[in-house]
Amino acid sequence: MQDERRHEGLASLTGLFPDFLDAWINLGQTHKALGNYRAADAAYREAMKLQPEHPIATKGAAQCA
Repeated sequence: MQDERRHEGLASLTGLFPDFLDAWINLGQTHKALGNYRAADAAYREAMKLQPEHPIATKGAAQCA
């Protein structure tokens, strides 16, 4: 339940502030925790558009692909 609320907040945040790197990474981590690996991969890839070599984003995307 807490992860689902976190997801909703982060999804809204990335919609309002699409250049907010940490929001994309946290959204990826939340999707991953919920078992939504395809959505997690998409969020990590959005983060990598902002910072291609970000270690959490690149590792998370690799784990979800």
